[in-house]
Amino acid sequence: MELREEIKNEKPWPTIEPVNIRDFLLDGEAITTVSATDKQQAQPELLVSDPG
Repeated sequence: MELREEIKNEKPWPTIEPVNIRDFLLDGEAITTVSATDKQQAQPELLVSDPG
């Protein structure tokens, strides 16, 4: 619990710039700047096939 409080009270994480590598893509798209203030995107649902 102490560690959780330390993390909550720390300064925000920095902004991360994309690396300068030609054709460095993620799922076919260019990687953009990421920061801790960006809203979290919904995680895709895992599809589970019905074994029956």
